[in-house]
Amino acid sequence: MTRTRRHHYRSRSQRAGYSLIEMLTVISFLIVLMSMAGLMLHGLMKADQAVRLEVQQQQTLLALQQEFRSDVHQSRAVELLPDQAGVLLTRSGLPARRYTTRQRGVQLEQQTEDGNWKFRELYRLDECRIAWQPPGDDTPETWTLLVERPAILLTEPARQSPVHWAFPIQARVSTYMAQSSASEVTP
Repeated sequence: MTRTRRHHYRSRSQRAGYSLIEMLTVISFLIVLMSMAGLMLHGLMKADQAVRLEVQQQQTLLALQQEFRSDVHQSRAVELLPDQAGVLLTRSGLPARRYTTRQRGVQLEQQTEDGNWKFRELYRLDECRIAWQPPGDDTPETWTLLVERPAILLTEPARQSPVHWAFPIQARVSTYMAQSSASEVTP
């Protein structure tokens, strides 16, 4: 019994393995898909960070709004500091407070009994322009803290001129507080 060797060439569909070209093609395709997924994940992370910053800025503005309005309502006199760097609030029976514009926000200080200023809080507002507006003829006794900052546009491409939004914080000096403190001083 002799065995004869026969070389049987199977057709391509019957082969057991894959060729090197086929493996490289599949690997290249997977690399492209993974890099696209990585870019999308990076973009989503940046968008999430921008939204978180926006929410934090809104919460900071609301806290500043509540504190500023409360302090102005309790004040008997409000003065604009030199160079419009802030306002000084003289309050009835309470320590004076000073709001000043800093590079990254608004700083609140309170006067101590010995006349020094003690830091209370820093309302951090990144990339903002802050302006203090004293009362005008049309709005007597109304002080305005105008916070202007760029708007975050997630869906639109960058424009030549940035879009800004203004957040005016208006507070009125209480005429009741001003009259009651004036009546206390007058004999």
